[in-house]
Amino acid sequence: MVKSATVEFYAVLENEHYYISVSAKSKIIHIFEYLKSHYEETYPILDRISYKRCKFYKLKDPVLVPDEDFVDKADMIKQCLDEQNWTEVSPDRHLKVLGSELRDDHIYLVVKPPRPKKETDKAIEDVLEKDEELFCHCSKAAIMDQARH
Repeated sequence: MVKSATVEFYAVLENEHYYISVSAKSKIIHIFEYLKSHYEETYPILDRISYKRCKFYKLKDPVLVPDEDFVDKADMIKQCLDEQNWTEVSPDRHLKVLGSELRDDHIYLVVKPPRPKKETDKAIEDVLEKDEELFCHCSKAAIMDQARH
């Protein structure tokens, strides 16, 4: 069995960049799975999300990841999050859609998980508020019941 070559590069999720090392024959979906399974801090973000709900963006101009530790990483991430530099790519496409040659010192992909809609946020707040009211009511009833005995 012939082993596929490995490609190494960076991808951005949220406001952080992550090193990716996968088969050259991989698809964009495999980057999602790699991020989900190889980094503890990405698991809570991606745990209950299907790759189908995420958006994947190729950077038109890949962003260099400097070797120096003292370089301002915030500026690097800001460059990656500039939507003018994005082209949406399907998760079913092979990595070659990102570029003919992927380098291990550049960021090529931005992964955007879905954000809860304002209506969803409002519904969650309403449920939490009602739960709090119910909890308070039940607690007061229990205290009053215990006081009678």
